[in-house]
Amino acid sequence: MVRQMIGILGVLAMVTACSSADEPGPFDNRAQTRPELVVADPTTVSAGDLVELSFPQETERGVPWVLEEQDGDTWHQRYLLWSDGNGGTPDWVGHEDEERWGWDGVGVSGPGPDTVLVPDTAAAGHYRLCTANARENFCAELEVTG
Repeated sequence: MVRQMIGILGVLAMVTACSSADEPGPFDNRAQTRPELVVADPTTVSAGDLVELSFPQETERGVPWVLEEQDGDTWHQRYLLWSDGNGGTPDWVGHEDEERWGWDGVGVSGPGPDTVLVPDTAAAGHYRLCTANARENFCAELEVTG
């Protein structure tokens, strides 16, 4: 089921505030890994692979996701991903392409799966996929092997 969660102006304000740094930190520093809310399959992927996201509690979420890379104890946003949760095609954009960091405030609920595309330019490393417009953002961890 798809329904309106957040107004587009609020989303654009949050995106502008969170994506403008040269070396951006986490998109939402309150977001936590929550395996009871989102499960990624597979959890080890290559750049360019698809990942299915399932929601054991049918948690409400949006279509946009942030792919953040771990560096020590800090997460750094690298990509904005759009899932197929509302019937669209999975897509992505890099954090440096600020003018494309926006989305309609559409909400999705149900068990999923919602599919996201790991960017073909993602370097090998430890990442997390985090919701970008849920009421409370949550994440699933992912290993990119190259």
